[in-house]
Amino acid sequence: ERLSGQNVGNALYGLQSLGDSAKVRGLVATITLSLSIVRLTHSMKLGAASTAHSMHASRSSGAR
Repeated sequence: ERLSGQNVGNALYGLQSLGDSAKVRGLVATITLSLSIVRLTHSMKLGAASTAHSMHASRSSGAR
């Protein structure tokens, strides 16, 4: 399931009341990893879209 910004904010806000423990650090690590994966996936999609747009633009202008 995808995390929305609201979900992430709620999770982090809820962690405040739990204090410092190995389990809380594990949760933070899991959330961090999930966000890193989402960010990387988003960057890859943007890169692919940019490449496709560039290829289409060069074809439209007659460049080869």
